Amino acid sequence: MTTSCRMDLYKFPFDTQRCTITLISFIYPIEELRLMSAYNASTVTENSRKMFQSMGEWELINVDISRVNLTIGVFVWDQLVYTVSMGRRPLLYVVNFLLPVLYFLLLDLASFFISERGGEKLSFKVTVLLAISVLLLILHDMLPSTDQHIPLIGIYCLGIFSFVALSLLETIFVSFLLRTGSRRARTATSPAVTPALTPGVTPEGLARVIDVIYFLSYLASVTIFLLLTTLNWFY
Repeated sequence: MTTSCRMDLYKFPFDTQRCTITLISFIYPIEELRLMSAYNASTVTENSRKMFQSMGEWELINVDISRVNLTIGVFVWDQLVYTVSMGRRPLLYVVNFLLPVLYFLLLDLASFFISERGGEKLSFKVTVLLAISVLLLILHDMLPSTDQHIPLIGIYCLGIFSFVALSLLETIFVSFLLRTGSRRARTATSPAVTPALTPGVTPEGLARVIDVIYFLSYLASVTIFLLLTTLNWFY
């Protein structure tokens, strides 16, 4: 017998799936036929683990057995329901996807200590953003199709991609301020072109203040995001 069940992939790859197999005879009502299992749930679970085949991705947790009645009008039928619980082995997805995305986020955090001069910081952040984009393409092939709500792994990747993209925009703005300050230091800039700054505030000083404030906000936001995502995954 071949059967199928709908999967809830919200917590993929740390998900547990429960599939039911219902046995019923519509020919004989409960007065003529009662269904029951020859073995209890623990024995069925133990025997099923010996024959369970899943290509190594799934692990059989248990098989629960229950009896329920189906009533339609004055007719009642006996039902025997097997609930199969399976847990996904997430190590492959953690090593090949989740950790690399997290490493790119840590590299983006570390890039705040790269000098703004020369454009190395900007090019480094662009490279990190492109690398995360490649991993998102891998996720598209890795994640099973589902018509349910967005899985947590999608929110995880989208959040990290957004953090890195905002970090890139902040770097572009800081680089603009530094170029403006360098240009003003070399030549006398027209007041109409000079950014409207308070007296005594230079573009370089403003760039450093923005960089420090953004880094602290970025670090706090990333920590909260990763903490909430982890709690949703495991609780």
